Amino acid sequence: MKTKMKTIMPVKLTAYIYFLLFLLIFLTAVYARPAFSKESYKINNKTMVLLKKAKKTRKQVLLYAKKYNFAFDKGEILTYKVSYINMINAGKAILSSFPGLYDGKKVIILSAQAYSAKWLKYFYYVHDETESFFSPLKCYPYFLIMKRHEGSHRDFMEEKLNASYESLLKNNRYKDARKKLLNKKFIKGLSSNKENAQALYKNKTNAPWKPYMSFKNTQDALSALYFLRLINFHKNTKYYIPVYENRKDT
Repeated sequence: MKTKMKTIMPVKLTAYIYFLLFLLIFLTAVYARPAFSKESYKINNKTMVLLKKAKKTRKQVLLYAKKYNFAFDKGEILTYKVSYINMINAGKAILSSFPGLYDGKKVIILSAQAYSAKWLKYFYYVHDETESFFSPLKCYPYFLIMKRHEGSHRDFMEEKLNASYESLLKNNRYKDARKKLLNKKFIKGLSSNKENAQALYKNKTNAPWKPYMSFKNTQDALSALYFLRLINFHKNTKYYIPVYENRKDT
């Protein structure tokens, strides 16, 4: 009897584990659907509802921005100290804004920088820089530059957001991306839903631009903070903003 139990129990346990794994994969496939599909360029119903709410928020912001002056368009520097339990200095973060130009258009250049403290850099060096070129008229970013150096990890990214499809095709700078932009799937994605838009990215300074699908009027992680400052908040009211991060919209 004992020998039978030893051989039967592991088989039952293995079958039970496989069943749980199958169930987990099945539930993930059914319920954890992405808001945006790279293959079909389709937006699910839940995302459409959120995008409609985001549109409403955006309209309020555009009206508010026209009526009142921006709080940060003439230049602003905010410095934050980072510490452990308010005792040990860990570094600092600087948020700044100043007027500038991007492709001949007036923009507000939003900048975020983070540094580790001098003593900490010997253990874990941090030097992050992000710049977002924000349109004061359209209230969304045109361009994003991100450089990260955290410990041994280094990362570089350039993004062209909220781009005009026609201008990308005409501009020689994006000739490497033109073939993909003219791809049937990409064109189908643009025509399948009015909320779809195009964007470009590259991971190296001299690398060719690559296109991907995004949402219209999307914000990057930095511009979203300043976009929030343009909202005339009311109690018990929810506000929605489409935000881009790592070529994904949330």
